[in-house]
Amino acid sequence: MIRCIFILCILLQIINPYKVFSFTQEKKPQDKSGEEAGFRAGIKGGLNLSFIQNNSGNSSDFNGGEGGLAMEFVFGKIVSLEIDFMYQQRGGIVSDNTRELNFWAVPVIIKASKPILGGKNGDSGILSPILGLGISTQFLSSARSGNNRDSTIKNKNVSILILLGIKLSSGNDKTDFIFEWRYEQGLTDIGTSEVIRTRNHSIIFGTMFKIF
Repeated sequence: MIRCIFILCILLQIINPYKVFSFTQEKKPQDKSGEEAGFRAGIKGGLNLSFIQNNSGNSSDFNGGEGGLAMEFVFGKIVSLEIDFMYQQRGGIVSDNTRELNFWAVPVIIKASKPILGGKNGDSGILSPILGLGISTQFLSSARSGNNRDSTIKNKNVSILILLGIKLSSGNDKTDFIFEWRYEQGLTDIGTSEVIRTRNHSIIFGTMFKIF
């Protein structure tokens, strides 16, 4: 009997390196970033201050609003890609004439965010600054000059976008509250009879929800 037990122990020592038997739970490697890749979606909206740059210089500021849906693909704790679907009011006041440009816009933004306040690995109360750079493609919905329809504006505009913001994560890490400042500079000439480019400052508030 003792000989059988002795032989069994030897066999277990031989077999165990191949992990046929395991008496302890194998620990899976953890993501050092503290956050797995995932997907978030939500809503964003706010106010903007926009200008028109034309042959005579810069226009006076125009106040408008914007809002829509946001999707964020998270690649780790720092880097993410955000795609928004927004309705935006742009414009300017030139020689006491208000020109209003309304767009459907699709900003695509590469973002970097790192927690500076709160617990480790996504614990509650994390406060994270956000830095982003992207391109916004805007499709003209309507244009007005004074009380009349403006037919001198092209249907498409492309702008470079710079983003600075703050993200506040909830305790369960399922919801993020966002505050952003965005600057957009038009790259394309959207005028048919004169050179027109847009310029805009936006203050954006939003709520993002973790989907997976």
